[in-house]
Amino acid sequence: MLKGTIQTRNNILRKFKNLSPTAKDYSDIRIDKDFIEMNVSEDDVESTVYTLDNKYYKYLAEDIVDIKKDSIQSGNAVIINFRICLFALKPFIQYEVLNRENMLVFDSVNIETAGTIPKDYENHIYYGKLDIDNKQVLMFQSKCKKPENIAEISKNNTSFWVTVHEVMNNKHTFGIPISNSISKLLSLKEELLFLQNEDEILIETPMVGYRGEYYKKIAFIAGLGMPRGGPYSSLGPYYYFADFQRSLRYACVTLNGKPKKVFDELITRDDTPVFTKGGMVKFILYLGRTKVMLNKENDEKDNTAESLLLASKRPFYNELLRLRDSSGKWAVEYDSVIQPLMEIYDPELKRSRPLDPQFIIKNYEQQTPLQYAYFSTDNIDLDKDTGFYNIKKAVLI
Repeated sequence: MLKGTIQTRNNILRKFKNLSPTAKDYSDIRIDKDFIEMNVSEDDVESTVYTLDNKYYKYLAEDIVDIKKDSIQSGNAVIINFRICLFALKPFIQYEVLNRENMLVFDSVNIETAGTIPKDYENHIYYGKLDIDNKQVLMFQSKCKKPENIAEISKNNTSFWVTVHEVMNNKHTFGIPISNSISKLLSLKEELLFLQNEDEILIETPMVGYRGEYYKKIAFIAGLGMPRGGPYSSLGPYYYFADFQRSLRYACVTLNGKPKKVFDELITRDDTPVFTKGGMVKFILYLGRTKVMLNKENDEKDNTAESLLLASKRPFYNELLRLRDSSGKWAVEYDSVIQPLMEIYDPELKRSRPLDPQFIIKNYEQQTPLQYAYFSTDNIDLDKDTGFYNIKKAVLI
């Protein structure tokens, strides 16, 4: 039996879809090494739906779905509701996941009558059916418009839109875990994970980074994006982001570990460095050509005056010289820097300290804020064993 096809529909749509140009393009380099390599069909198919900069983009899933509604069987079905967003540097995929007892999962429904759309999805665009791992999977497509305002996330959200990077790599969004069942399902049909341009080259999958701050700064960052770092920043005057844990620390505790006042108003709790409330913004980041700094013995030490001054004051900073580049020389050859999770020995504490990941991009256009959230710091206290404040006790509001 021949499967239905969406090729005709797409060939019509491509004549009418055309979006305004965006910022400059970066090379289509996949930086998410956790992804499994794909075997992409080499069939010369002119099937595209999404356009950006007058180019055409294709969701690889369209080649494998059966669009005939009469192929829907009665019984249980997993729902993949997705959308393709075009308001960032490049198109990217998001999936809708539901919050089930603090675990994010795909929806599942019972089909009572074969050949029918589930009632809860009758107003959605039916994209097609797949059979994955002996499961019936129904795909629906939602529209993705450029938001007028960045969405606020709270503990009361019943559903979330998450990216490929969050599902396959981070396994959470704002600290809420994403079920492994989702990554397992998607990895069995890798076409569900990727977009392709008109030259049949995979489009870079953006990664997710966060930025945490005192909660009153969050509206500014969410609305305008992350501002450029100062001239004495560790990797130069560029744009700094971090993983969730590092950002949570920035959202909850002052950088210098001391109480803080702004215009004579105390913004920390009593005599502690813990903010009265924290906030965090989630971004997608297009890394392009990336330099990974691993603090290896043969890596060059930063010899700028700023770094050497810090190293002379604290021995721990001397251990970080291979992770610093205050003059920003990396930006000559690269679009971004990744510093992964690593352990750094602190001579003063006489033990290793975890250094949470951070991500630095060269150009403002490589970032797009997606969502923001606030965190209660009421339960954060000092861990007497480590001497650090226990930021894991922060609670999503």
